[in-house]
Amino acid sequence: MVTGTERTGGDLGEKWFVKGREALERGQIAEAIGSLRHALEADARSIDAHLYLGIALAMDAQVYEAIDIFEAALALSPSDFMVNFKLAELYFRLWVPEKGHKHLHAAMEASSSAQERQLLRTLISQEADREKGRISRPTFGKS
Repeated sequence: MVTGTERTGGDLGEKWFVKGREALERGQIAEAIGSLRHALEADARSIDAHLYLGIALAMDAQVYEAIDIFEAALALSPSDFMVNFKLAELYFRLWVPEKGHKHLHAAMEASSSAQERQLLRTLISQEADREKGRISRPTFGKS
């Protein structure tokens, strides 16, 4: 179970988090990334700071770091709906459906509201549309 402190961080972390979230909402991605990094420095257990930093990094095309940040959030809270949802969404956009489905299923298990279930239905529909146009590519794994 995630407590309020783990979701939002302490006082200093909360101030940086709010500043970063507001910058992200204004489209000021670089400022958001800086503020959210400070929020994580102040409280490394803040799930929301991880989530928003991952989103900001993905928006800034820093995809690998975004994945690392989302994975760090899952290490703190493996069943977090939104982190799993965002990671599934990112993997689907990167055309890595195996990992996308893994996190989609985790998000499905964690969903608890009609709004979350609607987000899942939308993502499933988008992935089905992407799958129709996907060209099969080798996995380079052993058979």
